[in-house]
Amino acid sequence: MASEKLEKFKTFVRKHPKLAEEVRNENRTWQQIYEEWVIFGEDHEIWDPYLPEKRNEPRTREQANKLADVMSVIKKIDFNDLQHYIDEFSGVLTNVQKVMESFQGGNGGAASQSDTNTGGSSDARGQQPYPYGPYPPPQGPYQPFPYHQPR
Repeated sequence: MASEKLEKFKTFVRKHPKLAEEVRNENRTWQQIYEEWVIFGEDHEIWDPYLPEKRNEPRTREQANKLADVMSVIKKIDFNDLQHYIDEFSGVLTNVQKVMESFQGGNGGAASQSDTNTGGSSDARGQQPYPYGPYPPPQGPYQPFPYHQPR
């Protein structure tokens, strides 16, 4: 029984090599360490500072397989196609933004790009004189033939 406990303590000391340094530096004795080991057990947090420093642990097979899968997917990507799709998506977003602006009545009162392209005039505040473009709305009843003057 005693030799069994002693063997467990020896394996514990092998797992915590900094304990031997404590004894060599005469900071503690083996008796003190053994008594604390009996009282606290080998899983207590007081032993954490005596664990060996963790080096870069080798990756497990599962991690290596995941990394290999990701790399194989990346190798299969055609970046020219990806750039093409991104450009198309950007164009779609621009069109959606223009439609949203048209439903909101412009972009906050400033002349929109379509107004500047049509030669729209604006007043001193930078706003269009008419809410729906550079020209006034038609007056009077709807005329199916706008160039035909009624008699």
